[in-house]
Amino acid sequence: MNEQPLKSFSTRLLTPLRGHILAVVFAFVTGAVIVGPQIAFIVNEGEHYQGVYMLAISDEAHYLASMKQLYDDGKIGNPYLYEYKYYGPQFWSSGGETLLAAPGKWLGISVPTINLVYKFLLPALEFLLVYALVFRLSRSRSWSMAGALMVFMGLAYLDGENFRHLIYADEYFRTHFLFAGRPVQPQLSQLLFFLYLHGLLNIHEGKSYRWFFLLAIILAFSFYSYFFSFTFILALNAVFVVMWYLSGKRRSAWGLGLATLAAIVAGIPPLWEIYAAIHFPD
Repeated sequence: MNEQPLKSFSTRLLTPLRGHILAVVFAFVTGAVIVGPQIAFIVNEGEHYQGVYMLAISDEAHYLASMKQLYDDGKIGNPYLYEYKYYGPQFWSSGGETLLAAPGKWLGISVPTINLVYKFLLPALEFLLVYALVFRLSRSRSWSMAGALMVFMGLAYLDGENFRHLIYADEYFRTHFLFAGRPVQPQLSQLLFFLYLHGLLNIHEGKSYRWFFLLAIILAFSFYSYFFSFTFILALNAVFVVMWYLSGKRRSAWGLGLATLAAIVAGIPPLWEIYAAIHFPD
């Protein structure tokens, strides 16, 4: 067996991590901190554990119920209704739930179990994306580490109101601490957003215009995934189009504009659902 291709692949994979091992360690720790309480709960319950972990974060039950609906019905409507769950237009798209539920359904893994995997994996990957983004901008490992930690911990420790809830350890803090642990959003939406920022930075640095295809795909998917994702990205794109156009990068401005337009065309079905839901008589 020729081991050279495997060695070459591993070298290309590990080379970017040289000098950033601490970031990988902190990414692992971040995922462990988020999933750790659930694992401790399961271990503590022992034989009494029946397959459902603590659902402490706000709206977590809603997302898991939607994913379970895909397991049961093959599509997602209103997870709280038995009858008429697919009646009328759907204001909230469920592409994120569908994307994350599909592997568990195919592999025969329960919704709570597959989400325990996501509670560790997705925040860890997001930590590395944020670290890499800040490092590309600052070339500083310490600032990159601080930036990644702030994204995950800033809501809990840098906001005065949240810090007060932390001191008192009240119900609000227990349901809002480390929002990155909530499936499906913001786990998936934040991951895609920081990947989107990397694509914008690549284009800004003059790299291949093929990155516009990635931006168009992410934006198009956001229409099917999360309302706040596509609205935020559209606002961001408007800023970059104007900035690039005024700074003389008109090819980049036109490229981003066309990518945005293509994504909007692809997102017409969920946009129409939102319009229909707003004007729905019931």
